[in-house]
Amino acid sequence: MHRGMSMVQGDCRAVVDIGTTKVRVLVAARRSDRRLELAGIGVARCDGLHKGVVSDVASVAASVREAAADLAQVSGLSIVRAYIGLAGAHIDSDDRWSHVPRDPGVRAVTNEDLARALEHVSRFKPAPGQRVLHVVPRSYTLDGVHGVRNPEGMHTGELHIQSQVISGPEGQIEALEAAVNSAGIRPAGVIVEPMATADAVLDAEEKQGVTALVDIGGTKTDIAVFHDGTMLLTAVLPVGGYQFTNDLSIAFSLPYSEAEQLKIEQG
Repeated sequence: MHRGMSMVQGDCRAVVDIGTTKVRVLVAARRSDRRLELAGIGVARCDGLHKGVVSDVASVAASVREAAADLAQVSGLSIVRAYIGLAGAHIDSDDRWSHVPRDPGVRAVTNEDLARALEHVSRFKPAPGQRVLHVVPRSYTLDGVHGVRNPEGMHTGELHIQSQVISGPEGQIEALEAAVNSAGIRPAGVIVEPMATADAVLDAEEKQGVTALVDIGGTKTDIAVFHDGTMLLTAVLPVGGYQFTNDLSIAFSLPYSEAEQLKIEQG
């Protein structure tokens, strides 16, 4: 990584998080102990979304550009490529059982077999207007033996994969990509935000149990329910931090800006 270099090269990654009230551009670097360290963050106000959906591509692009400029000013880092976060109620989840094509005969399962399995499932055709974003392996079946978590090195003649296919709305994804492109940043891919958040805040035990992940934004709240390590459903409530601040403002007869500061400082 160097100043102005693509943030998706080497051990660095950048992401653009476009929320209803704010845009954040974040850069993380992997340390020598393999842990991630935040290298920089830029923030800008966003006015181009309505209930989490892009309503003004040009306005969102301007906000992304401003957030990237804020990142550069604070950290000296500039971005030419980044991942885009996607949240919302229109994320679909499908469970799939698929036979994995491989050479005949009983032989050990290789890493190439597992990569081929994910590639095979990724060809799944989602509902019209949806785009496949993630394929999450859940378990494998080897010659009728179900529930195998990691079959690499095990011998089998027939290999099947149970997977979760996550897809998102094509129109919304294209609008986000257009806004980021217009800001001078090439999209490296789209990441479903509840899945990324779960990786960041849930431990292995919580992922295996039934867990509701609640992400409160400015004007909406995203909810994702996880079980057995996979995301079962998502939902959006039209309530967020704005309503909390507004309630404080009314209850204590405060200007909105002071109520916002009170909320931030006192929780």
